[in-house]
Amino acid sequence: GADLSGVVSGGITGTPASLPAGWHLSPDGSLVPYEAALSPVFDAPVSTGDGFTVNVTNYDGAFTWGATATGGGVSIDGSGLVTVTGLDPGAGSTVTVTTTRTGYHDGAATVGGTAITGAALTPEFDAPVSTADGFTVNVSNYNSDFTWPAPTVTEGGTATAGTADGSVLPITVTDLAPGQSADLTVTTTRTGYHDGTATVGGAALDAALTPAFDAPVSTADGFTVNVTNYNSDFTWPAPTVTEDGTATAGTADGSVLPITVTDLAPGQSADLTVTTTRTWHAGGAATVTGTAITGAALTPTFDAPVSTADGFTVNVTNYNSDYTWPAPTVTAGTATVGTADGSVLPITVTDLAPGQSADLTVTTTRTGYHDGTATVSASALPNHTVTFDKINGTGSMSPQVANVPTALTANAFTPPAGGYSFKEWTTEVGGGGDAYADGAEYAFDDDVTLYAQW
Repeated sequence: GADLSGVVSGGITGTPASLPAGWHLSPDGSLVPYEAALSPVFDAPVSTGDGFTVNVTNYDGAFTWGATATGGGVSIDGSGLVTVTGLDPGAGSTVTVTTTRTGYHDGAATVGGTAITGAALTPEFDAPVSTADGFTVNVSNYNSDFTWPAPTVTEGGTATAGTADGSVLPITVTDLAPGQSADLTVTTTRTGYHDGTATVGGAALDAALTPAFDAPVSTADGFTVNVTNYNSDFTWPAPTVTEDGTATAGTADGSVLPITVTDLAPGQSADLTVTTTRTWHAGGAATVTGTAITGAALTPTFDAPVSTADGFTVNVTNYNSDYTWPAPTVTAGTATVGTADGSVLPITVTDLAPGQSADLTVTTTRTGYHDGTATVSASALPNHTVTFDKINGTGSMSPQVANVPTALTANAFTPPAGGYSFKEWTTEVGGGGDAYADGAEYAFDDDVTLYAQW
């Protein structure tokens, strides 16, 4: 080594002021260079459940060894085994190992490793179930610790995952044509685990046979209709009908299957539904509406109206309590229905002026029957006038007007001179015709002049 006795620092001989780079003082005071660094050398890392191990192959116990890691915890033992722990499955970490020793440059090297990656979760399926436009299938080993990306399906179908229930994840494939097949692929992912994938094939049911009908024909208690595309390769369950009707399928003749609906009221409508089934085919269904024959209308009939002072009365002569009789209408006045007696229903029209006419309309209704209607016209009694003639008397009397039997106005004429007194009224000047006492009742069924007889 070099003799540093001639190096002066701070005016003191024998004390080194500075050392050349890469050199150091030996114990005997000689200036010597640093020895080369010991750079760690590694073998292949071995993954573990939560990290990895790696051996330093040039480990030397004369050096001081240190280690740091970008993830997890790290240690190095006296044999040079580096151990990393605390990583998630599949997570990685970079370890830096350092060496130091007096008289040696510092050494360092890095090595990367990864914790064991978990095994893939490969989806498992139960048997697909075909539907009219695709199929349904359940994943039977669903695990919420894994991510389940949206499933994919071939052939233009649409795959929709439902809501998992425990280990079961339902998936529905739609938008397939009848009988069309498609492959459904389901994948799983999870950090630190291999991706899982599995594919299952399914198919939509073959096309349904949708019943076709001809025109329903009404009957007294229902209707008949023919299925026009009957096919014996399909099963035809018993048809159903609404409104408490009864549907009965007859015997098919070629492609025609007759069906009869009964137990409907007159005019009642009902919906008949016919279905078809067949293995590997979608279910078919169609509905047709028919109506039982509507009963004939009950048209009201009347007897002869009888005029009254302010209207008229008339009887419906074919009243039937099986029908509903809405309130009658009248073009003038007020119509009032009385209490039916057998087949007779009395109706009274009031509030007409003397001689005024009106049209009375009566209707009938009944479920399953046509509505009936009829109109009768009549008028109130007209007014008549009685004119009083004094003959030889004096004074005046106003004419009397009425349209019902009314007492005649009392005589107000003064008898002729000569001791005369009122005797009676007559319809002829000379005393002939009909005679009426003073104040007697007159029918007022005609205009008349009454002559005073003295």
